[in-house]
Amino acid sequence: MNNLIWQAAVLGLSFASLGRGVQLWVDDANGEIGKVDIATGAVSLVGNAGHVLTDIAFDPSGNLYGIDFSNLYSWTP
Repeated sequence: MNNLIWQAAVLGLSFASLGRGVQLWVDDANGEIGKVDIATGAVSLVGNAGHVLTDIAFDPSGNLYGIDFSNLYSWTP
């Protein structure tokens, strides 16, 4: 997860100038979901999705969605 998080953190740092409130969340090949502190690059493990996801995204209401190669999953905060 560290390599993926480092790459995502670097990408997130480039978005930090877009405005306040930017949050970077990542998932890894083990299904772990983490939140990246953009200022420090530190990652906090949020939990395990129970699935290996290829992408994650939030809707405006804060619901988390994830996809794998054939399914769509959702989690409500």
